[in-house]
Amino acid sequence: MQMDNYNGGSSFDIYQILTIILPVVSSVVTWFVARKKRKNDFLADLQTSIDLLSEKYNNALRELVEVKEQNSKLLVSQNEMKQQIALLTQENLTLKRTVDELNERLSNVKTITRTK
Repeated sequence: MQMDNYNGGSSFDIYQILTIILPVVSSVVTWFVARKKRKNDFLADLQTSIDLLSEKYNNALRELVEVKEQNSKLLVSQNEMKQQIALLTQENLTLKRTVDELNERLSNVKTITRTK
């Protein structure tokens, strides 16, 4: 009978140890699994943020290229207009001189006709 008590007692001790150790072990394992999941979720959130920022950067870069193209075209147009303005200014000066000469001739003609 002492042997039965000894076997029964050690069996009882193993159950007591398991009931104490198993919840602790399972809690530790659950904590590690949850920690890994949190890290994975955090990394997934970071990747999503990186993708969003990358997309916005690419859009901004495309817009910048478009604006630079427009700016280049506007600068070419501005230079063409400056050349046209310079030509028109020269033409205006020439026409002004011609008008002044013609007015002078006309005033000379008026003077001659008045004296007669």
